[in-house]
Amino acid sequence: FFSSVALLSGMQGSAHTLAAALLSLNSELACVSQQLHIQRQQFEVRRANVQAVNACQAQCTYLDVGGQLFHASWDALQRHGPHYLSALTSGMFAECGDESGYTFVDRDPHWFA
Repeated sequence: FFSSVALLSGMQGSAHTLAAALLSLNSELACVSQQLHIQRQQFEVRRANVQAVNACQAQCTYLDVGGQLFHASWDALQRHGPHYLSALTSGMFAECGDESGYTFVDRDPHWFA
């Protein structure tokens, strides 16, 4: 009988220890979950910024003018009516870009900038 009482008493102590450990783990889990939520929000903001930059770059025209590289928006090149660069970048002609995506323009870069 006494050994059963001692065993039950030991089990109650173990149950309290186990309950305390579970409470501690729940607290840690809540903290980690909150940190993960914050990191996910920060990631989503960064991802939206990257997508905005990528969208701008997708509309960018890459030009190699006399060996100097330039980036210009398609809208800027089309804005002032028909001219050499608007025609060159209009998409009406076969793609004349190199493997890097730059369209070569045989002009002096000094006057282009």
